[in-house]
Amino acid sequence: MRYINQSKPIKFSLLVGDRECHSVEEVKQNFDFNSLWDNLCNGSLEKWLGQIGETAKLLHNKELVSADSLTKKVRLYNLFSPEPLPSDEVNEDDVMRLMSKGYVKFDDLKGTPFAANKKNFDDILERFGKIAVMVDSVAIEMIFVKGYSGGDFYIGKYPVTQLQWQAVMGNNPSNFKGDSNPVENILWKDCQDFIKELNTKTVRKFRLPKEDEWEYAARGGNKTHNYVYSGSKNLAEVGWYQNNSGGRTHPVGKKKPNELGIYDMSGNVWEWCEDLFSSSMSDRVIRGGACFYASSHCAVSSRHNQDPASRSRNIGFRLAMDA
Repeated sequence: MRYINQSKPIKFSLLVGDRECHSVEEVKQNFDFNSLWDNLCNGSLEKWLGQIGETAKLLHNKELVSADSLTKKVRLYNLFSPEPLPSDEVNEDDVMRLMSKGYVKFDDLKGTPFAANKKNFDDILERFGKIAVMVDSVAIEMIFVKGYSGGDFYIGKYPVTQLQWQAVMGNNPSNFKGDSNPVENILWKDCQDFIKELNTKTVRKFRLPKEDEWEYAARGGNKTHNYVYSGSKNLAEVGWYQNNSGGRTHPVGKKKPNELGIYDMSGNVWEWCEDLFSSSMSDRVIRGGACFYASSHCAVSSRHNQDPASRSRNIGFRLAMDA
């Protein structure tokens, strides 16, 4: 909150983004939802509305104090957006609209009718192209992949992280420690044990991706631009590899995603797939390349084999699930 005494009478202002706003109309002209949300949460918005005499909006704002975060965000948006929603009554279309703008997050749906009715909650997220599964307050985000010849499916937005592994298994076998780093140093069977436990906790049917599913998603699915790497012709834009990793894994999601919004499918860690490498071998398929490897290993076309009973500090995995 800033007070500007330019002349009498005093003009009370609200800082929205980097602009001093003295009226609701100015706020609408300089609409910045995230800034307004911060002002609501720290009490500045309520104080400012009272100072400028917007009593009706102040009363409306007071109703937000005990509301869930989704209701707060919808009402806040309607108060100040130059293009408000038709109503303060939240419906699926409005939720989708605000999610697409990044104003509403998955966590905002918890404790609402959308989350209370599991089917409705899943329907909204599936229409948005994602599912967020919670395990002990840790989210596992899945991306909807459409158009695969074997049927639509979901695949992990990121490789499984160490935080996610710990939430399910209660330990961390990784060599390069970091909650947001991919879990590694795990056997193929360890992945199966994780998935079994995760499915018990979530009543879902997670699995490892089939190799063809993995490659279809890595190439960008039905939105593919046919890049050499997952999301770019320039590996440094989308992945951690021999030339930029410093010889270690990195937190997931720090490079650009591919066409489907999936991260780290080229580089960082190799990823176990469900398939045998060949009918004559017991080795399993790994895809994607890793932080120690040259760019050629990180191409979406590159495939390698690994003994399923062998651990490596550069092999992790990503979840999949039938749609």
